[in-house]
Amino acid sequence: MAWPAQAAPQLQKLRIEHLDGQTELIPSVYLRQRVLEWLVTAENLPGSEQALEAYIRDMYLQRGNPNAEVRVSQAFSEQPAVTISEKTEKEVVLEALEISGGTPLLRWIVSQNLANAVPGQPFKYNAFLKDLTWLEHNLFVPITLHFSSSGPGKISAALEILTYSAVLPTGNLSSNSITGLALTAGVITDNYLLEGSVFRALVKRNNLPVLNQPAYLVQDWEYVVGASTTQLPIPGMTLGFNQYNKVDYIYRGLKASEPTQITWIQSFGGDLYSGFPVWSDPSSHRYLRGVANLSIIQDSFFNGPDNLPPSPALSQSGQASDLLFLPSINLIYSDVDDFIIPRNGNFLRFQLSGSLGSTQYAQTTATGFSFWTPFQGPQWQGTFLFRSALGATLGQKFPFYRGFLNTGNWLVRGAREYSITERHSVRSSPEFHLIYKPSKLSMDAFFESMIATPGLGSFLEDWAFDLNAFVDAGAYWNDNPVPRNLQLGAGVGINAITPTGSILGVDMAFPVYPQPAGPTFMVRITAPLTFTLYSDWINSNGFFLR
Repeated sequence: MAWPAQAAPQLQKLRIEHLDGQTELIPSVYLRQRVLEWLVTAENLPGSEQALEAYIRDMYLQRGNPNAEVRVSQAFSEQPAVTISEKTEKEVVLEALEISGGTPLLRWIVSQNLANAVPGQPFKYNAFLKDLTWLEHNLFVPITLHFSSSGPGKISAALEILTYSAVLPTGNLSSNSITGLALTAGVITDNYLLEGSVFRALVKRNNLPVLNQPAYLVQDWEYVVGASTTQLPIPGMTLGFNQYNKVDYIYRGLKASEPTQITWIQSFGGDLYSGFPVWSDPSSHRYLRGVANLSIIQDSFFNGPDNLPPSPALSQSGQASDLLFLPSINLIYSDVDDFIIPRNGNFLRFQLSGSLGSTQYAQTTATGFSFWTPFQGPQWQGTFLFRSALGATLGQKFPFYRGFLNTGNWLVRGAREYSITERHSVRSSPEFHLIYKPSKLSMDAFFESMIATPGLGSFLEDWAFDLNAFVDAGAYWNDNPVPRNLQLGAGVGINAITPTGSILGVDMAFPVYPQPAGPTFMVRITAPLTFTLYSDWINSNGFFLR
């Protein structure tokens, strides 16, 4: 029979004894509550005490201990007793590891990052749990875990990656003297209709009308669409494509305010790419990954606000447009310790590319992020971020607009001048970030003091807030090894970092040299840093977010 409700309080006399004074793997208060719950609903039938023993042993098994010995006596008396010997000193060997669910790439990533789960080797539960926590926190992989055992000293782990469709928004809002106010918006999502595939779409609109302010008539619309798959015979490999229409813009004179000095270049084309693992050390989260890419692009040229073909032609072929075949190879290295809010480590990319068709040249670039955190507390973190880039273009028949600073990127943020005509460039940017990770209680107190409304802190639980200051410096030059056209800028920014690692922020940048000017603002929504490691599509020519 089951315990009657009026008799349930008698169970407070339940006695739980740990033999040998061993450290409690399961706290007694929690264990007592679970046993009481079991007894209240159980019936006094033959085998019930053995069922309770199995129930308690499974609680220990799900905490990585298949060796616990449990004895239950007088379970349905007024003084039930439970005796436990945890035997944590005995070695546990992992018999088997099973990973299911998710996509092929996610299963491969999980398997590569479980350095402390090797079948046939001793199993350390705490180290294994640390690996799982890192995966869930940094790669946003939702995992359920279940242990089973064929006997003492043996354990098997079954991991299931929950099926879901991850959606990451990305984009920014920027303004400059050429494209006016420009909005980039896009989405990156798992394609739940085809296992192992990812879909992307980004659209940029230049010259958004603001208070009837004039803007130059460069092409208004840009876009990128693409897809990739990991359903391939080689684990960790991706295969994908991009198709895009994008715009690069330059001015040929000294005054950027002269519409007749504008030349813009329409690039219409696509990429075929494949990413692959090269080397990794999962125990220290170090990875080296490669991406091979082939782009086919048609570049067309237009002058001034009337969009007329340049005369003489700016193409290498002498025609209205150039057709380019651009093969490239990328190597991406990462040893960043935390991809959501990085503390220490490096994220480096090296690219070697060339061109066939209407142009012939070779190009090499290296870019990097380095993080160093001199102090960190429970809620505060001070981190230095060092951005760096170096590039060189070689060859006698290269298009002037395909230099290292191609795609209209500023050498320094907010600069009023830039160039895509030089062959070589270098730039660096030290930044200091002060990051605050408030607790739910502190957020509740803040909102209650500001707007007298309690309980709002839960909406921003696990968010972080970042105040930063930065200095940008750079130079570019042609064959003369002495850098020229030095540029210097400075600014401040504020960011909100979501629990998934996406960043909502705004930068305010001031050009300092050679021409001081007022601030330029950029509002952005960016995908987390982790997305760049296994998302090989961003290393192609189709990625134009700027």
